[in-house]
Amino acid sequence: MPEAEITTGRSEFDIALETVEQLSLDARDELLRVLRRRLSDHRRAVLAQEIEAARAALRRGETRSGSAADLMQELKGA
Repeated sequence: MPEAEITTGRSEFDIALETVEQLSLDARDELLRVLRRRLSDHRRAVLAQEIEAARAALRRGETRSGSAADLMQELKGA
């Protein structure tokens, strides 16, 4: 259990929400813009890592490429 939760009975999330509620509306809007941009950047970075991992697996011969029709044909034959 996080220390803040042990000593106050409130989670870090609750404390963060209370802190944000003390900001002006303009500051909250800016915070939302920053958080959305950071989340988008993070998701983009994760996706780029997954793409690189898939490409590396393809180069190592661990996967195959093909069309959806190829996949369906293979599944029917299995």
